[in-house]
Amino acid sequence: MSKPAWACGIAVIGSQWADATLMLGVTKYLKLVYGFSIEYEDILQSLPHIGHFFAAITFGIVVDHVRESGLISTTTSRKFFVYLCK
Repeated sequence: MSKPAWACGIAVIGSQWADATLMLGVTKYLKLVYGFSIEYEDILQSLPHIGHFFAAITFGIVVDHVRESGLISTTTSRKFFVYLCK
């Protein structure tokens, strides 16, 4: 594989690691700093995943519309929305 491919792979792994670390620590942070009750921990832990799910569906629909309307090319739309989502 090429060096750019390795760089992208390492960046994705780092990004996923950071996301997982932040998602695991967010409930403890909210409890310590804002005083959220521990009984809501399950709900709080699921919110980032639910938000990611709906954002993925929404951006998928938007990028399909943008590509089909011919506003920007497929490559440009992929690059833009990947950048926007990070």
